[in-house]
This record gives sequence, structure tokens and C-alpha cells, in this order.
Amino acid sequence: MPESHHWHPGADRIHVPGSRRFNPGWHTARDLRFLLTVAEAIVRAAFMRPESRGAHWRLDFLDRDPGWGRQNIIARKEADAMQVTVRPIPELPEDFVRMLEEQVVAPTGAQPMVETKAKLPKR
Repeated sequence: MPESHHWHPGADRIHVPGSRRFNPGWHTARDLRFLLTVAEAIVRAAFMRPESRGAHWRLDFLDRDPGWGRQNIIARKEADAMQVTVRPIPELPEDFVRMLEEQVVAPTGAQPMVETKAKLPKR
């Protein structure tokens, strides 16, 4: 995986003439560095995950891996470089799982409505 400075070497030199007033190019140029950083995080995470999931699919790994569904991939800045790590998703508390299992959701096509049998504390 290339280092981040190879991903967007000219992003700091982007210039848009004129003021920011009524100038969508100015806003795009200002956002470009952030957009490239997010794109880099997405690509780095996709390379780490040997599976296809949601909108991110790979031709070399077409199937889902249930193990990756129980992990988060986290990108963060450390010492001026992007670090991508994996962290297990903590188990939900049992009372929360029971509450989710007790929920009754309206059928498709009906008005959006969620009913629950759980008793909520009064305020």
C-alpha cells in the first residue's frame, strides 16, 4: 500500500482564482484534501478485509466472511501517517439484546411504526 503522500502529491498546490463568494470551485478545492484522506482510509480498509461486504466488493474475495462482520476497521492519524487497525465489536448487553428481540416491526408497506413490549422507565 503506498504511503499517503503518494496518494495526493499535488493536493496542497491546488489553487482556484477569485474569492469564495459564489465560487463552487473554491469550496471543492478546499474540501479536496479531506475527500482524498477519506478515500485513502476506505481503500486501505478494503485492502485489509479479504471479503466482499455491502457496497465494497472484491473480485478476488467474492464471499462474505462472518468473522469480519464482528470487527471494526479503524483509520486514524498517528505521527503524520494514517494507521489502519482492526478492533472486535463488543458484544451487546443481554438486556439490550432481549429488548431488540421483543420488538415488533410493522410489515412492509404499512406506516412506519415500531412497537415494543419493553417497559421504559417514567421520567
